Amino acid sequence: GSIFKMATCLNLICKLKKSTRLFCSVSIKQPNGNCGYSSDVGSYEPYDNQNERRSSVRSIPLNSELHEVLMHSKPDNPPISKLTQVSILGLPNAGKSTLANQIMKWKICTVSKKVHTTRKNCRAILVEDDTQIVFLDTPGLIGKKEMQRHKLEKSLLVDPENSLIDSNLLLYVHDVSCKRTRWKIDPKVLKLLYKYQEKEAVLVLNKIDLIRDKLRILDLTDELTEGVVGGIESNKSTRLTLKRKKRSEVDKEELFKKMEDEKEKSVAGIKRLEEAVDHKNLSDDELFERVKDLKGWRNFSSVFMVSALEDDGVDDLREYLVKSAKPSPWRYSSSLVTDIDPKEIVLQTVKEKLLDHLPMELPYVISPRIEFWDVSPSGLLSLVLSLRPKSKHWVKLIVGSGGARIKQISQEAEQDLRNTFRYDVRLKIIVEDPKSK
Repeated sequence: GSIFKMATCLNLICKLKKSTRLFCSVSIKQPNGNCGYSSDVGSYEPYDNQNERRSSVRSIPLNSELHEVLMHSKPDNPPISKLTQVSILGLPNAGKSTLANQIMKWKICTVSKKVHTTRKNCRAILVEDDTQIVFLDTPGLIGKKEMQRHKLEKSLLVDPENSLIDSNLLLYVHDVSCKRTRWKIDPKVLKLLYKYQEKEAVLVLNKIDLIRDKLRILDLTDELTEGVVGGIESNKSTRLTLKRKKRSEVDKEELFKKMEDEKEKSVAGIKRLEEAVDHKNLSDDELFERVKDLKGWRNFSSVFMVSALEDDGVDDLREYLVKSAKPSPWRYSSSLVTDIDPKEIVLQTVKEKLLDHLPMELPYVISPRIEFWDVSPSGLLSLVLSLRPKSKHWVKLIVGSGGARIKQISQEAEQDLRNTFRYDVRLKIIVEDPKSK
């Protein structure tokens, strides 16, 4: 019903996180094959939830062959099965992957403080009793100029929209902490919401823990929904923001004129929506013209206020998605957790840590390679990955002072891989000397 029932989500819950000691080994390979740098940090402690791991049917396979078998296995539907497929949309760095991981209660999708961490569509499969939810985590929506500026793959332009074709529900994640974009839904998003308006859309206001004035989130909600949620119009008038100027400092005539201008733009945009006859046959340019003056979307069925990083408000969203599932055969076997190949998970995890810890554009041009992969009878996954920098200067940046940076990268990657595979993992990263090429 009303958007204001979400106000209870605004009291954030602080959570303590466990710290785990790790084993990590890193080295620089010299042309003669000897290791010029090597160090061990801490002591290795096995994964501490082995009983849970052995009793659980759902796990990520430790080899590509078994993963392929699960991908093509016939779904083991319960007598009465329900299914919903959810596309997660948003701008780069809005927290889409973090939210997907929290809903799954499993780290599946890569996350990083830098933009463009997710480079292609990723599926994560949640099973709750008789319900299966398939999440499609998509790359952040970008334009052609951004693609060219960052030298990104052309697929990033089309992958988000491709994910909408089979989805039943669109989950739009909006970053409320970004002052530049918080008060308006980006036209690239509005264009997709308009084009696929027959699908249910849910607004998720993320990073609310970074907003001090919690009442402002209600104003944001009113602005981004045009005051309408689930077909019900709120009693709160739409908030007008004047480039962060205090209203007391604005001349009354100027304020009135700006309010009238905003009203005319909004009314004109809504009128264009109502006049649309066959929106699916419109070109991208025509779609953009119809939404460019809109600030929000009036067709959201619900609004959720969350902090994905703090796992606050996520339980309510998960419950809503489970309840929204409709009777339908499952799409995948209940044993499948993600459609990502195990080796790709390892590469993405290490790449994620490179993005977090390396400066500037360096991590975007370095691709880790798997040199060794072994699973012991006791269930230990041993990995050796190599990095091949182009210059000695790059080597120094990657390794850091006394090897501190590459140690931290290895530690964090190893911990994430243990949490993802739910197996014991031992990771070694080799930074090759450029002369060895």
